[in-house]
Amino acid sequence: MTALSEAAENGAVTVDVYRTADLKPDGAGGITFVPADGVTFSRALDSHEVLEKLDLSAWMQLAQDAAESILIPEQPPVDPEQDLTSLDSGLYLLVAHGTDLSGKQYVSRDGSNALITTAEADGNTYAWYPELIVLPSTVPETGAEGIRVPVSTAGDWQYSITAVLKPSVSARFGDLCITKILPVYETTTPATFVFRVQAVMGGEEEEQIVYDDVCSLTFDSAGRKTYRIAGRIPVGASVTVTEIYAGAGYSLKAAAGSSQTLTIAPPELETAEAVFENAYDAEHVNGYGILNQFRYSDGGWTLENSREGEAHEQK
Repeated sequence: MTALSEAAENGAVTVDVYRTADLKPDGAGGITFVPADGVTFSRALDSHEVLEKLDLSAWMQLAQDAAESILIPEQPPVDPEQDLTSLDSGLYLLVAHGTDLSGKQYVSRDGSNALITTAEADGNTYAWYPELIVLPSTVPETGAEGIRVPVSTAGDWQYSITAVLKPSVSARFGDLCITKILPVYETTTPATFVFRVQAVMGGEEEEQIVYDDVCSLTFDSAGRKTYRIAGRIPVGASVTVTEIYAGAGYSLKAAAGSSQTLTIAPPELETAEAVFENAYDAEHVNGYGILNQFRYSDGGWTLENSREGEAHEQK
């Protein structure tokens, strides 16, 4: 048997193999499956002919039974040094996961409480359901497509089969912090600073805007405030933060500039942060800022909310 994963690029994904049941003569000229120690199934496995009648839902439930018995107590897989083409006949559980993850780090549950395993690579999250494979099988290639006929007694028995594990893929999202430093507060009215945030993905020829919005920070005293955009910008996106309005009476320090470009990092790494510092320019001009929020729907923009600029997660 050969176990492959469609996301196994650059060694980022490992496929573990667990033996969940042995094939044994039943004493009446047939064969039955005997669960391995510590593995509990929700139905009797009996013969190939019995398993052949299971639909996809029932077959996936058996895989979940095996996964609950194996992954939660963290039972060890088949020796990774063993040649998978020399495995004895039996029922095996295949589990794909991130190579850099261990133990329960890669085990989670979906919305229906089913066990899934994950990997993080190339700014994406890959997720798999554990899969059961019968060896021998009459299906030479199984997995996301072949598993729809999990067991069949029609045709020649195959001892050399390929299991292809196909994951679901979703983009990962990271955080962005915009920090404003105001060393001196001299005006009598609140000072509002407005920023445009635009994120793009892809090369120059295929560049795509994946986030475009404005935010603001308002000060009524000197200090430091931070606006955090949490979990809304894809990992790997190039983000340009531009201060498009400075509070009346304040100007950006020349060394900082009005625009900064950063790359969004995965959540487990350091959060991308754009830092701007303004100085009082001695021109006392009354002014204040209003932040309007718009929603795009039905082919046009509508005003959703209008409020005074405020700080999110102040530091």
